[in-house]
Amino acid sequence: MTYYGWDPGREIYLGVLPRFGRGEDIRWFKAPNQFTSHVMNAFQEDSRIHLDACVSPGNLFPFFPEFGKPFDPSGMAVKLTRWTVDMGKPGAQFETSTVLTDFVGEFPRNDDRFQAKRYRHGWLLGFSGPRNSLGYVDLTTGTTEAWSAPATHPVMEPCFIPRAPDAPEGDGWIAQALTNGQTMLTELNLFEAAAIAKGPIATVKIPFRLKPAYHGSWSDGALVRTSGLPSRSG
Repeated sequence: MTYYGWDPGREIYLGVLPRFGRGEDIRWFKAPNQFTSHVMNAFQEDSRIHLDACVSPGNLFPFFPEFGKPFDPSGMAVKLTRWTVDMGKPGAQFETSTVLTDFVGEFPRNDDRFQAKRYRHGWLLGFSGPRNSLGYVDLTTGTTEAWSAPATHPVMEPCFIPRAPDAPEGDGWIAQALTNGQTMLTELNLFEAAAIAKGPIATVKIPFRLKPAYHGSWSDGALVRTSGLPSRSG
């Protein structure tokens, strides 16, 4: 039994709720039909709220059954897009919707230290053809660069690692795992975060295969809680 579906004829709605607000404080904005799933970042400038998300013209996920027609692959043309709404003005329409890069990709990540702040650097998993690429977007200069693995090596979600806790935004590395389609083992590629096109600066070949997955996370070892774990010595 199907409990959900994608209706290409319906408008979309974006709800904005003030932090620590109540249900009645939410404000709804609407836009023509489009699809979004994962968000890179969001931040506020005066009365404006900017939401940077991966947006496609139609249904991005084949597992969402569409009403009235089979899945249309053209919906896979997903690009990082900035939605802006103005909380200081009346009305329910988006103020602007701006495509930030022509790179077709999803599962966006930025420097986590700049979440909910104006930011410059972002990375995406490539969604054009085989999911075997990595994209880097500089939102200040408007430039994009990419690196591609072999078509037989599907890649996973990139993770940003700062060079130091107080390093400037984007100064660090990108870690991205992939499945080697020849050995069927997992590899972890490390990139200079702002120089993706140069390719990996190091590759860790893992002697087993992790289950392929899109999502990934990075946590500094100094921040991982170890209380309650048995001590190791010797």
